[in-house]
Amino acid sequence: MSTSACPPRPPPPARWLWLCLALLMGAAGAATAEHPDKGLLIEAGFISKFPAFISWPGEEAPFRFCTLGPTPLAAPLASVLRHTRIRGARPQLREVDPDTAADCHLLYIPPDRRAALPQIVERLAGRPVLTVGDSPGLARQGVHINLYRKEGRIRFEVNPAALHRAGLRASFRLLEMARVIE
Repeated sequence: MSTSACPPRPPPPARWLWLCLALLMGAAGAATAEHPDKGLLIEAGFISKFPAFISWPGEEAPFRFCTLGPTPLAAPLASVLRHTRIRGARPQLREVDPDTAADCHLLYIPPDRRAALPQIVERLAGRPVLTVGDSPGLARQGVHINLYRKEGRIRFEVNPAALHRAGLRASFRLLEMARVIE
């Protein structure tokens, strides 16, 4: 009687995404220190993975990533999104202003637009738009996910109360990897 080994099963999608985020977190330090452009690419990688860990009400497609005004992150994010599928479709990337931000699923707030944060938080109150920032203290000011650097690595913090107010729900896997802001 011959026995044949079964091919290894691929990891479940959620586990795979968790692994991708963990690898991004580990690789972020060296890339940001040596090549700033690689740092932007890693930030774009983080941002492109966040939707897999957030639940939105409804299943509207295509998924819309937006940046608040022009940002150096737009080109790396567009590059990453070319290879991404969300809800079975390729996501869109748009540049928006505070008046049109409510049409987004995810809104990236670049550091140079931090002054617009009170206006954004007010306009998006109760709307299911995931806000992602990249400036110290933004999560405490109402941004849902904020990227920060610690010991040369990119990390992120999550504000669950702000997510709840927007009608969004974070996966426990995302919260396990984040610094949670109460």
